[in-house]
Amino acid sequence: MDFDKTDTKWALNGPTSHRPVVSTVTNTRRLARFLALVAIAASAGGLALLALLNFAPPPLAGGSAAHGSGPRAPCPRALRNSVDALRAEWDVPGVAAAVVMRGQTVFAEGFGVKRLVPRKGAGAAGAAEAHDARVTPHTLFQIGSTSKAFTALLAGIAVDDGLLAWSDKLSDRCAALQLPDPIAQAHANLFDALAHRTGLARHDFLMFAHDNFGPILDGMASLPQTLEFREQFQYNNLLFGVVGEVLLNATGRSWDQLLRERILDPLGMAETVSPLTASAGLPDVSRGFTLRNTEFPENVTFALQSVPPAGSIVSSVSDLTRWLSFMTNGGSLRNGTRLVSKDTFETLVSPKISVGAKTWDSWNPSYALGWQLDTYRGKSRVWHNGGTFGFSTFLATFPDEDLGVVVIANKLNTPAAQVIGNTLVDKVLFPYNPVPWSKIRREIQRKDEAAAAEAARELLARRNTSHPPTLSPANYTGVYSHPAFGRFVVRLPTTPPDEEVGAASPTAGATLVGSMDLSAWLGSHFDLTLAHWYGDVFGVYFPPDADWTSAGTDRAPDLLLEFHVVADGGVAPVALEFSLPPSPEPIRFKRAGDVPVLGVIEDAEPSVLSATVATDVVEALRAMFVEGAKGDQSLWIG
Repeated sequence: MDFDKTDTKWALNGPTSHRPVVSTVTNTRRLARFLALVAIAASAGGLALLALLNFAPPPLAGGSAAHGSGPRAPCPRALRNSVDALRAEWDVPGVAAAVVMRGQTVFAEGFGVKRLVPRKGAGAAGAAEAHDARVTPHTLFQIGSTSKAFTALLAGIAVDDGLLAWSDKLSDRCAALQLPDPIAQAHANLFDALAHRTGLARHDFLMFAHDNFGPILDGMASLPQTLEFREQFQYNNLLFGVVGEVLLNATGRSWDQLLRERILDPLGMAETVSPLTASAGLPDVSRGFTLRNTEFPENVTFALQSVPPAGSIVSSVSDLTRWLSFMTNGGSLRNGTRLVSKDTFETLVSPKISVGAKTWDSWNPSYALGWQLDTYRGKSRVWHNGGTFGFSTFLATFPDEDLGVVVIANKLNTPAAQVIGNTLVDKVLFPYNPVPWSKIRREIQRKDEAAAAEAARELLARRNTSHPPTLSPANYTGVYSHPAFGRFVVRLPTTPPDEEVGAASPTAGATLVGSMDLSAWLGSHFDLTLAHWYGDVFGVYFPPDADWTSAGTDRAPDLLLEFHVVADGGVAPVALEFSLPPSPEPIRFKRAGDVPVLGVIEDAEPSVLSATVATDVVEALRAMFVEGAKGDQSLWIG
């Protein structure tokens, strides 16, 4: 209710000597208006009407004594306007967001679209289709690595059931596990796997090369160990796959079965599904979008299928409000039913290893079991983010305030989810002192882009074609293999047989072509252009860069690959190696046999990916590599 302070009839708590005279009739009218508002607030639609008038409702009832004087519920309209404005600013097709306070959902809405809708004119059918494409609180999204907290909770439940102990050695519980570091192999336990402190790098590319965890587990002994055991935090998705194997061996139930039986059903999360492929064909599922806001093909977005415990849950913000309520209530439903003991819950959310001094939005970050911990503007925060091909998630709880927030965006590698999430938190906890998180993140992005451009210039400057390769191109051809990553075939350029691929082929004019088998993920091989850089080092360009000569001049390669040739007159390389970020260590592929591959071999055909699909996949891989190289845990599969 607004009063005109220039009106002589206005009077509010000013000095008595300066108050204008107000008639008894005026006071009576104001009292009547006040009582009318009270009556409206008591009615069924009162809160909605007050929200329209920009009134915030009073603090929620039903909280514990500790939370009784907590933050007030924010105005839904203010939240709605903020979320949609930030979605538009960051150019995200669709967003869903929810806020839970003291176990009650005070905000849950969808914004934008979950899929592209062809323009059909102004007919009723077109309008219905456009309406159906809207994001709702019940729209399903991939939630990425926020799934890890569910895996950690399943481990805690197994500990409470007496089937596991936190100190159990991974190698004792999973006989097939062979870690590359003998110390880690002998001592790594559930804490080490769930808190990312084994010293094993991420090697996320393996998740795309296989459609199940078996080959990954079999090849783990061959992966480079980049840190000493328990030396420092180093994010690793694969070890969550190992925890899934440990749970299977201890309970006789798969991770998906345990998730449904021990968490989703008790919490009433009926909309949530896993694995990723379980969402195929469901009516209210969002598609994942590229950086260019085109839709990823559905099979491309199923990239994490090989390691479900690391990030394969598909859920809605409506369902996730139940998860937030459970987490902010100390591991208990609001009716008092517990899924884990108090001691086990405290173990899940207590720090196990430091992550560093600060991040872009917090201080004192550490990692618990499937959760990140830090101090956000003086408040203790338990949170995680998630990223998959086409989806970005931010989920945070503030235990002391009994507050939870979740935001999901259907776009690859966007900071929008966390920017929106922080803004929502500020609306609740710091309504009169918000931080311009979008502006801050834009500045970080600008600096990152400048640093990437400078690194590209340095890489281009290292090119020295006057330093020739040791061998002729044909002698570099052959089959190179790695126990975990499989085969990498090098061949001479060929003309692709079909026009669909020809326009996007990376082979035209290239010195060499490399093929990686990604058929488990994409149903095809993946061709890479190898352009001579200097000596036995070649620049690797992902498709669809058709003319590597132009690309080599104007754009730095995505990777550098080095052939290892025996110094005393070797006629063929003994190995090749290149780094696959986010792992900092190069992967060494050994040459198999002495017979060169002069053309296309039978089981390494040119990629059958269309130009559009190749562009989408490469965009996603580049995004992963760039963020992985920076070590940015706030994006990608973080």
